[in-house]
Order: sequence, then C-alpha cells, then structure tokens
Amino acid sequence: MSIIKSFLFLVIAFVITFFITFFIYFEDIKGDAVSKFEKQNYSTFIYMQELLQNTTIDNDFKKIDSSIKTFLSIEVLKEIELKYKRFVFSKKALVLNSNKINNINYKLSDVTTDYKYGKINKLTDNIYEFIPNVFFDTTKNVPVKFQSYNDGNVYNSTSNLSFYKQIKHEKLADINISEKSWMHNFVTFKNIEVNKKLMIEYEKKPFVEVTYILNKNALIDQTILFIKKIFIYSLSLFLITLVILYLFYTQVLKKDIEKPFEKIAEYVTDILNNKYVRLENIHTKLLHTDSIFKKLQLMSKKVASLTNELNTNRELLARKDLIDEITGLSNKKVFDKEIRSMFISNKSGYIILGKINNLGEYANKNGSNDANNLIKEFGHTIVQLLKKFPKIKSSVYRFYGAEFALIIDLDNLEELKSMLYKISHSLQDHIKGKYLIDGDVVYFGATPFDNYGTADSILRSAHESYMQCFKNKKELFVISDNAELLEKTKKMEVIVQDIIQREDFTIRFIYDTFEMDSDNKIIMQDASPIILDTNTYEMFPIGIFISVAEKLGLSSEFDKILIEKVLNYLKDEKIKYKIAINLSMKSLTDRKFLSWLEGILLYNEIAQNNLIFSVTALNAKENLERFKSLSEIIHKFDSQILLKRFTLDSFTLDELNKLEIDYIRLDKDYCSNIDSDRVKKHAVKSIILYGEMNNIYILGDFVKSDSDYKTLSRLGLYATSR
Repeated sequence: MSIIKSFLFLVIAFVITFFITFFIYFEDIKGDAVSKFEKQNYSTFIYMQELLQNTTIDNDFKKIDSSIKTFLSIEVLKEIELKYKRFVFSKKALVLNSNKINNINYKLSDVTTDYKYGKINKLTDNIYEFIPNVFFDTTKNVPVKFQSYNDGNVYNSTSNLSFYKQIKHEKLADINISEKSWMHNFVTFKNIEVNKKLMIEYEKKPFVEVTYILNKNALIDQTILFIKKIFIYSLSLFLITLVILYLFYTQVLKKDIEKPFEKIAEYVTDILNNKYVRLENIHTKLLHTDSIFKKLQLMSKKVASLTNELNTNRELLARKDLIDEITGLSNKKVFDKEIRSMFISNKSGYIILGKINNLGEYANKNGSNDANNLIKEFGHTIVQLLKKFPKIKSSVYRFYGAEFALIIDLDNLEELKSMLYKISHSLQDHIKGKYLIDGDVVYFGATPFDNYGTADSILRSAHESYMQCFKNKKELFVISDNAELLEKTKKMEVIVQDIIQREDFTIRFIYDTFEMDSDNKIIMQDASPIILDTNTYEMFPIGIFISVAEKLGLSSEFDKILIEKVLNYLKDEKIKYKIAINLSMKSLTDRKFLSWLEGILLYNEIAQNNLIFSVTALNAKENLERFKSLSEIIHKFDSQILLKRFTLDSFTLDELNKLEIDYIRLDKDYCSNIDSDRVKKHAVKSIILYGEMNNIYILGDFVKSDSDYKTLSRLGLYATSR
C-alpha cells in the first residue's frame, strides 16, 4: 500500500506542476484563438443564409459556385454540400438555366419532365415542385421541358435543374498524414464543432439542407506553435515521470495488480460460462486484493449452488406441472400456453378435441391398468400418425381422463378433412383391433382458431363440434363452419375502431400490491381498462380488444390514450405509489409511438417516477428484441419495467441476465398451495435469491390463503397482491 501512495504522490506533484505552468500561458492564447474562429464561423453562417435564401429556389448555381469558391480559396471551408429536401424551383430557375431564353418576362406553360425522372406540380404562378420517381437519383440533373412565349413568339425550351451540389477544397479535403507532425494528432480541438448544418426554408418548412465543414487548421497551427515553445521545458519533467511510471508498472502494477486480476477475469469468465473450478490461492502485497480473491471463491460456490438448485427445480416443476404422467404428452397447461402464444403471434390453425368412447365402461370391465394402457396406446398412436404429415406442424395434448386435444397448423379446410379422415380411421382400425372395443373408438370435433376469441370460447366451439359428431355418429369427425366467425370478426372491428376514436373507456386500478407484513404500505396498482361492447353493453375482454386493435393498426393509439388517462389520474389524485401499465407488443415496433413515449418520459416527472411498464413473460419471450428495445427506452429515463406471470420455463438464468428488469411478478400458480409443495418452495426461494443478487424486486400474485402468505414471507418475498 505504501508503494501505491508514493506513486500517487509523485504523479500528483508532476500533474500539478505541469498543468499550472501550461495553463497559465495556454488558456489565454487558446481562448483568443477560439473566439476569433467562432466569430468567423458566425459570419460565414450569416452570409451563407443570405446567399442561399433566394439563389436555391432560383437554382442559380453559377452565383452559388462563385461565392462558395471564394470561401474555399481563402480556406475558410473544407467542403460544402447542398441537398434539397423539397424539390421546389421558381420560374426564374427555368429561365436562368434555359437553352433558349434568358428573359424573365416570358410567360411559361406546359412545364414537364420525363416520367422516368418524376413529375412536376405547379404550386403558384411562379413556383413549381418536382416530385421524383422512387428510382430516380436526385443527385443527378433534371431536364425540365416548357413552352415560353412573349409578343407572339413561342419557344420550346429545356432547363437542366440541379437539386444537389457538393464542392470540396481538394488540398484541404485529404491531408497527407506523413506531412503532419505528431502535434497535429495531439491538438485537434475536438470540442469545436466544424460540421455545420443550415436549413433553408420555403413557406416555413425545410426546403434545402446545407451542410459544410469549417477549416480549423489555422487555429491548430497557432496552438501548436505555442506548445512547441513550452515543450522543451516540460520534456524533462515528462522523462522523469516516465521513469517513475516504468518502475511502478514493473514492481507494483504488473506483479501485484495486473496478473492477479487477469486470473480473476479468467475465473469470472468461467463462472459466467457455468464452469465452477477451484481458484488457486494467490498472495500479493495488497491485502484488499487477497480479500477479494477469498470472497470471490465464496461467491462462486453460492452461485454454483443457486444455479444447480434453480435448474433442478425448473426440471422438476416442468415435469410435474406440464407433462401428463400416463402418456408423457403435454398437458392442458401447455395447451393453454400454446393458445396464448397463438393469440400473441396472430397464428391460424385448427383446434381439435377428441375423446375415447366409453372409457369408463372399459375400465370397469378390464381394470384401471388396462384402461391406462389404452390411454397410453391411444396417445402414442396419434403422435405416430401425425408424423406421417411432416410438412404440417401439429401437437398433441392430453387433458383429463379420455379427453385429448390437437393443434394443427393448417388454414386449408380440405387438407384438414383429408388429414382427420386418415387419422380417425387409422385410430379406429388400430385401437379397436388391439383392445377389442365395440363401436367407434373416438370422435373428433374441430374448430378454426379464433384470433378474437378466448381460450374458453375456442374450446367451447370445438366441444360443440365434438358433441354434434358424438350424437350423429355418421362420421368420425365434425369441423365447425367459420362463416359465423368471419361475421363476428367484422362486427368486433367496427366496435373497437369506434371505441378508440371516441376514447370511450374508463380505467379501474386493481391488484393492490403491499409490502409483505405491511398491509398499510401499498407500492403498486395495475391499470385495467373497462371497455363496454357498444352493442351488448357487456364487458369487452381486454385481450380480444387488443388483438382487434393490433390488426386494425390502432393499438399504439389505444396505448397513448391509456397512458394519458393514467397520468391524469396520478396528477389529480396526487398518487405517490406506482401504477403498472401493460403495453401492446405491436406498439413497440411503432417508431412514432416510441418517440411519443420518450417525450412523455423526458418531460413528465410523474411518468418517470410513478409509471411501471409491465409485459408478460410469454410476450417478452415471443418478442424478445422488441422487449429489449422497450427496456432500453424505459431505463434511459430512469423509469421501471415489470415482467409478470413469470415461471422458471419462461427464461433461463443466462437469458434473464441479458434483460434489464426492475420487478418480477410470479405466476399465480407459484403462489398457491406453496405451503405444502416442497418443489414450489425451493423454486420460489431460488427466484428470490436471484432477485436479491441482481437488484430485482420479486412480487407475488393474488395470494389467497394465510398459510401461503406466511410461507412466501418467510422465503423473503418483497410484496404481493391478495
């Protein structure tokens, strides 16, 4: 430690001595030089503005070239570029650039250009606008044809108009590096902005963008001259310092700091890659460094233990909660999750329900073991039959008892009929022959996926098709007609559009979230829109409403209105706690909405301090890049983001580490019956530990029982809704 103190003392002494000497003389000279440069820059700006205000609309590039070349010749500018934002030009422009006339008194008509360039609109008697073809290179000249007449004389004329100009000072544009001294690389005046921009306006709108580069070489040369005068004096001090730095580096930095920290970096890299190896003991002269090594070893053990426990809990929960024990197929929870995913991604397809007929009678006659074998064989056979259609994405789920479900990624009705015919008859032949079952083995009911429906309404429609098939017994499957679905879709689109245009909805604030063991300290509420169907005056499900709004391209507008209503509520009621707002994922790709949101967060202190933007874990996973963009914007203004309905199969630890999250709200299932579920208890504890290590608040969701509440409190949960 004494070596470091000695080195710091010497460095500070040198820095103070050198800079006091240098700045006594340098600041005055530099300030005077910069002041002159800025005055010259201002004069150039004023002149350019006056010069280009009229000459650009008149396309008078002869006058423009002459004036600019004067600036270039005296080395005020390095480069200038004129780029038209609107291709507006005057009658005078046509006359000045004409191949036939040069009299402004001529009257003009039939001002046109070839279609391959674009078209010309007449704005006033003396002003025109060229609208370029999408493929036209606007840096090229545009030939404009017109008729001019005066005193009975008519001329067919052509003017070549230019809407782009770039002029460079060849000598200053590319300075040979070999001609520059090392001081030119040291003295650059980077804080002086030499790239300037000037906007010429027409009718108070941007018309021509002028960008130019000032030449600051004279300023640099003047400064270098001064530096050379004091360089000899400072060189001796500099050499002494180099010797001191070299001794410090070889004797202290390299041995006691650099090498040990290289090993720390390698060790941390191994930890990040889930390689937990023993770190060899390293002894240095720096006691704090040795302490860091010991603590790092302890931390790695805890991280390894936490990672292993979390991965184990994740696998156990996945197996227990998501897989059917008899068939090994995914269960209804996975089916519900896939349905939600289809809503988010706007997929199409068919949902199919099937039931093994008379399974109860079969079990009574043959015993539960044979019944379970039948169920297992049935599920296995469906999986094998679906593999015969490799080009069609499909999945099978077992619900309860004899009930199975399929999701078929098809939008062609005839293909589906053919597929179901082969599957149902193959099942009939295989199962009936093997298990000696009387009558039909299974009936199927299918319905098209309704993007504007709910999981319950889709299952209800599939069940109705199944019941129709079961009662008629004419075919082994029935597919519901989607004509009614199309009619329903059209009606909903009209209703949603009308509600958003009239901003006809209110907001209630639900899910009061309190700190654990403190029922009086509320930290958060959720904003929940109350939307009424204008035809039935019944509640419009928010999920369906957002799906329709996204299809109509109105979800961003709805989110804006929602945020404004919440901000007004916070302001009027003087609310101090947080309000969580769930954003549509479609809004995150809308640049106008994101710009608007940035403005709200930048200028509205209430928005910064009181809004939390929430996204479901499933939404975030399905739209990961959009979620990362939202997170970046939110945290740029010190606002916060919440990941809700979180489960261990939502994200791995590595994936979570790449996300910027302030709050995680656990899925409801993790917060119910946890007192008696050891696997859930370990999983929640692992998530809470992860949150503590990464400064993330872990929240519960709708905890009902007191025993669950007490268990979550003991595990260290931060807060929950009840």
